[in-house]
Amino acid sequence: MTDEEYQKTQDEIITIATKIEKLDLTSFLGCISKADTLGPILDPTTYRDAYENLRGIEKMAQLLVSIKEYVPEFRQTVFGTLIREVEKDGFIYTSAHTGRWSGNAKSAQAMRKDKDESDS
Repeated sequence: MTDEEYQKTQDEIITIATKIEKLDLTSFLGCISKADTLGPILDPTTYRDAYENLRGIEKMAQLLVSIKEYVPEFRQTVFGTLIREVEKDGFIYTSAHTGRWSGNAKSAQAMRKDKDESDS
């Protein structure tokens, strides 16, 4: 795996975790449960035709519930360690998950002033 492929995969994992976090999986699984209850009564043919698809979607949603439960820890761990600041020569340099240092340095004095203003 090249560095570029590694970076792309890591970025995709972060994107997927962010998207999963926004999903209302409990309500979604509730809708599937309702379909399982009413489908055979209201439209048995359609329910029978869609049954396998519904089971596959339900299983994936259940797996995503487990992943979603881990997302807050993932966010804290990953974002807490992937973004660093280093003060050098009176400037704050920021490194994101790419490991490359930003060229957008801000003076340490200005950063402290911003922090002091947001704290008050």
